[in-house]
Amino acid sequence: MNIATISAVRTIFAVRGVREAARIEGRPPATMSAALSRFEAAVAVPLVRREGTSMTLTLEAERRLGAINRIAVAARQLMSLAGAPEDRPIAPISILGLVRFTEVARVSSIRKAAKTLGVGQPQLTRQISDMERHLGYPLLERSGAGVSCSPYGHAALPIAEQIIADWEAVSQAAAERFRHNIETWRMGSVMPLGHESSIAHMLAAVAAGWETLRPRQHLAISGTTADELLSGLKTRHFDLVLIDHLSVPPDFECQPIRTDALWLVGAPELDESADIAGVLASRTLVLPSVRSGIRQAAERYLREVTASSASGPKDIVEIDSVPVIVNMVARYGYLSVMPQSAVERLPHRLSRWPMPESYRQQLTLVWRRGVLPRPLVDGIVGLMQGAVMLSPNEQAPAGFASTPAAQHLPFRF
Repeated sequence: MNIATISAVRTIFAVRGVREAARIEGRPPATMSAALSRFEAAVAVPLVRREGTSMTLTLEAERRLGAINRIAVAARQLMSLAGAPEDRPIAPISILGLVRFTEVARVSSIRKAAKTLGVGQPQLTRQISDMERHLGYPLLERSGAGVSCSPYGHAALPIAEQIIADWEAVSQAAAERFRHNIETWRMGSVMPLGHESSIAHMLAAVAAGWETLRPRQHLAISGTTADELLSGLKTRHFDLVLIDHLSVPPDFECQPIRTDALWLVGAPELDESADIAGVLASRTLVLPSVRSGIRQAAERYLREVTASSASGPKDIVEIDSVPVIVNMVARYGYLSVMPQSAVERLPHRLSRWPMPESYRQQLTLVWRRGVLPRPLVDGIVGLMQGAVMLSPNEQAPAGFASTPAAQHLPFRF
């Protein structure tokens, strides 16, 4: 990590946007976006959420904001010690380079510092020289007796130490998270449509059978939308995710698990023989956000229906909570789109209109290419497909769900 990247991220956070930050910094948007990606990878957590053209900071980003701001201010101070103009770009000086400079200053010897740091003396000499070239002033004065800080070096030393301390505060959480992730295996999933849904059955089977696959690792399962799951996979927040569509980026591997028919559903009193276009024109739809696979299938279906009729739905209400959606359909007369298996397991009957076969929910396991051993993936797939084959009232084999894994693993939705 270097101070130029951190300064770019600080600008992105300040204006809540890559393009505006690029305009302020005088850099291409792609460069600013890459800086944000590098920073997220370094701290190992998602820092922003994108909704269309808007950007919001995650709680993890908010917690780090003070230290990031201090590093950016200190970086500008480093650049300005020799009177450089305020608009001069921040140099790409690495945190590691600052650590090595402070060690040289401490022992007053490049040879001793190189031995302590475990690097070659020529390599350390080149790195200090590169820093001096970027900053535009000498950090060290060389003599036969060794080295000592120049006047500029003396001024730069406390600034460098502050940057190092603040970066340690930012990256310590990442290091702790990395250690925790070694012990905990993280699986993400789209939200189940109730405790009797096929997704809930499959996730329960994985949690209950996890000890047979990885007896020395804990399992954590959490739920969110398909787009956020893929984003979490990219930032290594998840090891494996279960999404509800087949649009998988090329740098991931995937395994289809189950397909399910989609139904348009409404209040029990609606006439199931009525024309679908007419029903849609008379009611408001409640759907998950556009980040979900069901919403994407529903919108394709609506475009098809709208193209062949004069009108579409009255309106669309967006809610990312399945229990709320079910209540709005059953109690308040809204329409929605749900998988057939979930509708059939609901405690009350809804009116239903099967959608064409081309509109289906596709549950797919996704993981980073070349990361997971195939036997582990096959074991998870086996547990999930075994759960799907159970009937709604059928119980898993005796003792299967009483393992220590099933008793102690965190399972959060």
